[in-house]
Amino acid sequence: MIGLKEVMQLFNLFKECKNFALKVFSFKKSIEEQIIEDDAYLTMSMEEIQQLSDEQLYQAIFVITDAKIYEYEDVIKGINSLTKASKNFYIASNYEMEVDNGGLCQFFINSSSNVVLMLSDCLAEIGATEHKELFDKFIKNNNIDLSNLTSFNIDDENDYEAQTKRYPFDEFDEALFALKPIEEYLIDYIKNNKEKF
Repeated sequence: MIGLKEVMQLFNLFKECKNFALKVFSFKKSIEEQIIEDDAYLTMSMEEIQQLSDEQLYQAIFVITDAKIYEYEDVIKGINSLTKASKNFYIASNYEMEVDNGGLCQFFINSSSNVVLMLSDCLAEIGATEHKELFDKFIKNNNIDLSNLTSFNIDDENDYEAQTKRYPFDEFDEALFALKPIEEYLIDYIKNNKEKF
């Protein structure tokens, strides 16, 4: 026989399952809404895009740039096909995304030398001079050869941990996170260079 305590436990379990299902449904719905919004950006004119909020403006250029790159099988060919403004946007936004996710070490591990070699000039172009100076100083002080990042190739999580200890990445990341976000520079860059995208 099931007692009141067991009935209450089952009821609470049911509520937890229902709440979890609602969260999953809400998450799925928000992803679907984002996909629809992203698809709409691909058909907008630059004049329409310029009317968007800063957050939407950034997302629109991100989606458009990404779509242009992935028209090519080779990502580097896709990047090289972009206008200079779009290339600067892609490199800077990709850099910020990688560093925000796993620090500068992750950027080196996940990026090709071609992209990394363009980063310093790109940061200068978008007006992120503090970011450029921090990056350039780190590269110089640690004698990192940006034209050959093969030493950052990894096979597993242990290799990643070893990579993070090779250089003072934590110090760099801490200094970077104290700076104005690159996304803010990019929003201004888009607004000031709308005809170049």
